Amino acid sequence: MTTIKVGLVDLGERLPISLRRLESEMNKHLTNFHFQLLEPVTTGRIGNPTIQNEWYDAHVLFQHLQSHRDFSKCDFLIGITHVKMTELPLNKSHERRDYFSLSDFNKLSVISLNHAVYRHNSPSKTTYQYVGYLITGELLINLAKQDLMHSATHYCLFDDCEDRSDFSKGMQKGEICIDCLSKLDKAGVGNDIVNQFKTLLRWCRRTSVCFALGRTILNPLTSLSLGTGTGWLCATLLSKQNILLVLIATTVLPIVLFIHYKFRSR
Repeated sequence: MTTIKVGLVDLGERLPISLRRLESEMNKHLTNFHFQLLEPVTTGRIGNPTIQNEWYDAHVLFQHLQSHRDFSKCDFLIGITHVKMTELPLNKSHERRDYFSLSDFNKLSVISLNHAVYRHNSPSKTTYQYVGYLITGELLINLAKQDLMHSATHYCLFDDCEDRSDFSKGMQKGEICIDCLSKLDKAGVGNDIVNQFKTLLRWCRRTSVCFALGRTILNPLTSLSLGTGTGWLCATLLSKQNILLVLIATTVLPIVLFIHYKFRSR
């Protein structure tokens, strides 16, 4: 199968992540795709917000991608930005005008890392997982050449998330509903491609190591275990026959808690 080329563009040069690392993660999980970091679009070029002095029009951001010098060299272009993004007409309430991501249903996508939307990311997921999840949805939409978003809440990748709190729930589930799988099939998106994106979704829904470690450290049982072990250590004055028991008492419970938070907790 021909490799699908995807360009990653920093729109605004104020990102909290490394696009080099994102490029590496995407190439690791999507073997039929080749992600490549392209020249950024500067803050000066994207200018000031064009909608009520607060939002950037997504279609204007698409134009910046379309005018990129490497536009013709890629099958798809994805812009990652720190700005607030919406689209006209403004037919939603103020707090729902911010979009996580948008596509032109053909080649271009923009993903926002602005706090207005990023704050709805699950605390157990990294920023890279958040972006990877959105990349999955927008690339599949552009591959299918149609809008796959639906108002029904199935905790599916393509839920419209009118209630923004549903975003993290959908990400934690990390699935594509049966109806959307049928639409992708009818649109000619092959099972091999869909299965690669399912692999990416499994990575996106993993609990991050930092989150699991933090929960483990803050758990009262960890303090109890460490306190018990330390007290026992002092009481026995590190006698050789008890050193192994002290180490077990001090470390086993925190390790069990970490495994629980990492692989069981969502």
